[in-house]
Amino acid sequence: MTPNIKSANAEAMASAGMAAMLGSQMIKVGGAPVKQAMAIEDAMADIKKVVDFKEPDGLKKMQADLQKMSLTLPMNTVELMKITAAAGQAGIAEKDLLIFTEAAAKMGVAFDMSAEDAGEMMAKWRSGMNLTQEEAVSLADATNALSNNNAALGKQNGETLQRYGALGKVAGLTEKQTAALAATVIGSGAEAEVAATGINAFMRTLVKGDSMSKGQKSEFKDLELDPTQLQKEIKTDAPKAILKVLERIKKVRPEEQMRTLTDMFGEEGARAMGTYVSKHSAPG
Repeated sequence: MTPNIKSANAEAMASAGMAAMLGSQMIKVGGAPVKQAMAIEDAMADIKKVVDFKEPDGLKKMQADLQKMSLTLPMNTVELMKITAAAGQAGIAEKDLLIFTEAAAKMGVAFDMSAEDAGEMMAKWRSGMNLTQEEAVSLADATNALSNNNAALGKQNGETLQRYGALGKVAGLTEKQTAALAATVIGSGAEAEVAATGINAFMRTLVKGDSMSKGQKSEFKDLELDPTQLQKEIKTDAPKAILKVLERIKKVRPEEQMRTLTDMFGEEGARAMGTYVSKHSAPG
């Protein structure tokens, strides 16, 4: 009798353990939809805070559209909602929100970025460089193409554009020319932050004209570059003027290049542009 009792007890304990394990798994599985629903609710609340929908059911329609969009893009509904919230925070018009979200999501995948970062990046491109949504999408495509043909990653190029894109436009570059300059400098070995601050310093100097310091004027004149004339050339054909300056610097003896760059553009400008000049200068 005793062995049978022990066997029965063992079976009962095993059954209880199995039931507990299954119960735990069922709780986890059952809890997943609840957590997803809560995450969606929180994300929609963030959108509601920053978007003033014209129609009473505008928020509900937005949720349905984003859920539908998630079926065709490699991002879930909550990630897409985060992009939409970032767009709303940046002042993107309600009518452009879905187009913006889809474009930013695709850019995030291409650049290997989080949904929030992609949304913030595209929003800053639009505001900083005064771009339409169509222009922002075109810039994303161009930036991705540059990264495919350059050592610079799309994300690095994008981060650099966030920091100096507005100045590039003011200096006379188109958004795509601005992206190309960023890709060139990053592709030469500069980190995104170094490239951004360096290109800023570089461009600010080129548009100073007669307000350059005495030392800067001396360095430019040593390279047979007139600051005032250069300022005019930047306004009429910025890419050509920039290349002319870089070509002159590349002819400086290698051991003198960093000193020359520092005197002309400061330490930040020298760090960034020095990577390009040293990489593309002829040996000897």
